[in-house]
Amino acid sequence: METWYDMHCHLGFAPDPAATARAGAHVGIGAFSCTVSPEEYERIAPLMADGTTVAVGLGAHPWQIADGSVGSDALVRFCELAAATAFIGEVGLDFAGPRDGNESRAVQTAALQRILAACDDGAPKLISLHAVNAAGTVLDLLEAAGTARRHCCIFHWFSGTSDDLTRALADGCYFSVGPRMLVSRRGREYARQIPLDRLLLETDMPSRAGETLPANVWQAELGNALSGIAQLKAIDRTLLAERLATTSAALLGTEQAPLPRARNFRL
Repeated sequence: METWYDMHCHLGFAPDPAATARAGAHVGIGAFSCTVSPEEYERIAPLMADGTTVAVGLGAHPWQIADGSVGSDALVRFCELAAATAFIGEVGLDFAGPRDGNESRAVQTAALQRILAACDDGAPKLISLHAVNAAGTVLDLLEAAGTARRHCCIFHWFSGTSDDLTRALADGCYFSVGPRMLVSRRGREYARQIPLDRLLLETDMPSRAGETLPANVWQAELGNALSGIAQLKAIDRTLLAERLATTSAALLGTEQAPLPRARNFRL
C-alpha cells in the first residue's frame, strides 16, 4: 500500500477527528494535524494518542490572535503547553484583508514573538507556519529568535516573494504544498523551484468546523498535489511519492532518514 503524509491538515474540524484519522491510516495516510488554539489542541491531542498515525500540533492561528479569540490567557496556556510537545502549528502572521491594520499587525507580531520564545523550552520542534502577506516579517522573527537554527520550520501554502523563498530555503525551511497552492502560476513556479528534500504534501483540510474528510477524498487531494508536483518537476510520480514520504516520516519521527538538518522527533 502506498504511504501518504499530509503535513498540514485540520482534523480537529472533523465531526469525529479520531475516526477520520483511523480511516486515513487504513488507506496509508499519516498526518501533521494543526490546531488553531490551545483549547483545540487540548481537546484533540488525547484523541490521537493511541491507534492513529497523526501528530497534533499546538496552535495559535493568527486569525484567532487577530480577532481576540486567542487572547492573553490562551497565550499563557500555549506557553505552558509548548515545552511538552514536539509539534507546533498552526502559528504565524496574516497581514491580509481585515487583519492588515497597524493594531492587528502589532498584536499578531507580539504574539508570534512569545510563541517562538516558548518553543525554546524543551526539545527541538516541528513548526508549521502561516504567512500571508507576511513571509518577510515571519522570517525576520524566526531569524531573530534563532528558531530556524534550532527547529524544523515548515511554511504552509507559501505565498511570499521569490526573495522570501530564497531566504527561507537558506534558513533551512521546508514547504508543504497542496492542490490549492498549485492553482496559481506563482504557486506552481515555487513548487517547481523548491528542492525535493524540502518539499512536503498538504491538504489544509477540512476547511471549517463540522466538515467531513472521507478517506477517499483525503487520498485524492494528496494524489492531486503529488501529480501536479511530479508534472512540474518532470519526475516519476512513484519516485516522488517515495521521496516525499521519506522526508515526512523523518520529520515526524516515524523512521530515520537523511535530511538537510535531521531531527529525531517522536510521535
